[in-house]
Amino acid sequence: MAKHDAPYAEAERLRINGSAAEDFREAIRLYQQYIELGGPGKRAAHHMIGVCYQRLHEYDEATEYYLIAQEGASDYERGNIERDMAESYGALGEYELAEISLATSLGLLPYEQYPEEHAASLGFLARLQLRRGQIAEAVETFADADQRLHAGSNRHTELYNKLHYAAALSRKGSKIKARHVAFECLKLSFAKNPATGRRYGSRQHHLRALALLVGGHRLESSP
Repeated sequence: MAKHDAPYAEAERLRINGSAAEDFREAIRLYQQYIELGGPGKRAAHHMIGVCYQRLHEYDEATEYYLIAQEGASDYERGNIERDMAESYGALGEYELAEISLATSLGLLPYEQYPEEHAASLGFLARLQLRRGQIAEAVETFADADQRLHAGSNRHTELYNKLHYAAALSRKGSKIKARHVAFECLKLSFAKNPATGRRYGSRQHHLRALALLVGGHRLESSP
């Protein structure tokens, strides 16, 4: 194992399974260590540092790292980076920039070539629609993304999108459908990847799915 492999692997574990701010700050430190050690996936590390800053709600810092990660990126890499950048722009209230990033992402990740990545970008478009108060449109887009992700193999992304879909259904007032989707989230969060034996969801995912199942988006959003 190369000396840079260990910090990257641990950073990935913290980014995927972490829930506390210190988890994401430690992941950032480890990604930066990986870069300093000359790890070959420097662009991916910069991208994931941006994701960690986004999880910390530090969106300006996230955007800065997304821009660094875009330098020399392939169309595929840029499509994934633009998707995450759109989320930061949306959180900052820069909705037009977010729409441009998502349109770019969907264009660079056509469904025929990259079905799961395209579906993930659709889910982010639904989140932007929700931010803008376009609840009915968001529900339709989430449903489209959910159907496409379910047909694929990325259960982590499916769970992530499905949780937001359940919350959007609850906000729309579709209580029965929202509970059905929340129950699917709960089951998926406890399911295990047959290749690794690890669950697709973390404790945070379990609790969020349970909150949506019991009380809908209001309980999910309560402190």
